[in-house]
Amino acid sequence: MAVVDTGILPHSELNADVLPDYDMMSRASEARDGNGRDADPTDEGDWVSAGQCTGGEPASISSWHGTHVAGTIAAVGNNGTGVTGVAPKAKILPMRAWDPAAATRRRRAIGRGICRWTIPPNRSAMG
Repeated sequence: MAVVDTGILPHSELNADVLPDYDMMSRASEARDGNGRDADPTDEGDWVSAGQCTGGEPASISSWHGTHVAGTIAAVGNNGTGVTGVAPKAKILPMRAWDPAAATRRRRAIGRGICRWTIPPNRSAMG
């Protein structure tokens, strides 16, 4: 299963099922790993400092989103550790393609889309 996201970190629930793949970040300044495209999809974090992506945007810590998504998909089951992914026998093909600013913008857009299409117009998200 390809996971096109922020990359992946080593994790005991995933290590045996992660296939080698690629870091598609072409700008070293956005990649945070000192180089551009390469065969290392390690998640360098999607944290942002205040104002990094847009004016007035607060600082945020990393979500390690790519690793989280990979775990949701393929975390090993029945081992007494963590959770079981929805497809625990799947292989993960991690592709790092989201820089921190893009990840922040996409998460906001996805959140707005979920609210727009799942909350009736006459109801608030909290009620």
